[in-house]
Amino acid sequence: MVLKEKYNTYKEIYKDYIILIKCGSFYLSLNDDAIVMNRLFNYKIKETTNLIKVGFPITSLSKIEKALENKHINYLIVNDDNIQKYKYKNNSYSKYSFRLDNYDIFVNRINKIYEVLKANLGNSNLKTVLNEIEELLCKINY
Repeated sequence: MVLKEKYNTYKEIYKDYIILIKCGSFYLSLNDDAIVMNRLFNYKIKETTNLIKVGFPITSLSKIEKALENKHINYLIVNDDNIQKYKYKNNSYSKYSFRLDNYDIFVNRINKIYEVLKANLGNSNLKTVLNEIEELLCKINY
């Protein structure tokens, strides 16, 4: 089964869990879960067509598990077809989740900010530049 299909299959069943899938010597999280992992651990998000992901080495798994446990976030570890499920009474997954459609909106906002900053790179009046950025952000509906 392809990684994305495997993730989607488990995510349909375990909606409020972070899905960690072993892939070689790494564990990967995709899409919405990748955003959660980025927010929790500041892992770099990698984007490909219709897929975003974060990964960490298998040697870091115990550190990740401990942090997820401390934050009471449900998670699922997938090793081939063997799964380990960790469920907490007061699951706080939704506190950290961030819908993927919102992610696209914020990436667009950041790109617009970058364009304004780049256009005003030589402008010594920072207050004017920041006001222009604020005006631009107000025009974006989210």
